[in-house]
Amino acid sequence: MMRQGGRGGRRGRGRGGRGRGGQNYRQRRDNSEGEDNRPPQSNDEMLGSTYVPLENKNLQVEIKENHRGKFIKISEVAEAGGQPGRNRVTLGISSAMEFMSQLSSFATFAETEPPSEEGSEEKPFKSSTMFKDTKRYYFDFKENQRGRYLRITQTTIGRRKQIALPHSGITALHDAIQDLVRKFASDAEGAPESQFPPTREIRVPPKRFYFDVGNNNRGIYLRVTETVNTFQRASSVVTVPHSAWSEVRDALIDLCDQLPYQAEEEAVDGKSSS
Repeated sequence: MMRQGGRGGRRGRGRGGRGRGGQNYRQRRDNSEGEDNRPPQSNDEMLGSTYVPLENKNLQVEIKENHRGKFIKISEVAEAGGQPGRNRVTLGISSAMEFMSQLSSFATFAETEPPSEEGSEEKPFKSSTMFKDTKRYYFDFKENQRGRYLRITQTTIGRRKQIALPHSGITALHDAIQDLVRKFASDAEGAPESQFPPTREIRVPPKRFYFDVGNNNRGIYLRVTETVNTFQRASSVVTVPHSAWSEVRDALIDLCDQLPYQAEEEAVDGKSSS
């Protein structure tokens, strides 16, 4: 009886440990390259911040640093100095140049393209997508009763956050990010990882597979992310170090070569058994 009780106690502790471990793992994943739900006692160091005044709100743009590196956080606030709201996006410092390039493209579009009756909340005038590891940024230029605006949506590991700003504030946001990057990031930190190939996407409805090449203190790696549903919820992520790429490639080639013969044999066996 005492032995059974001991097993039960260990089993209970094991479940609890796994549950807490799973929660901590998800939190670590969500906080990569910045913070999304980081507790107040985090060790993020504020390097600089500024405000972008808009028509009926403000955008607070901050550059911070933690043990993962520098990152930018953009939050909607009711007034300068106010508490940031739930609407916000974050991006690593290496993504800043591409993010600003997207803003420049939409600012030019807003200046050169007149309003159109075809644009609506459901159908944007112009859309674009930016990929960075497990993060996806969706830029949609739309129009409602208050005028034309840009909505930026960030999705990562099942989470979805967004900000919206009128078309007149797109250039101001671009300049605010650029000013912070110039002041608090080196040229190497702010440079995009152009030496790596762009993200590859494979669609197998209802799933999508993203192949991202990155680099960290352990070297170059390939991250394969499987996502499902509208919000691109990541159901699984696999990271392969560069040293194992050739072995993975050879294994896939062998499987592709073997599978047709196996499938043909299974079909023949099925007919014979029937």
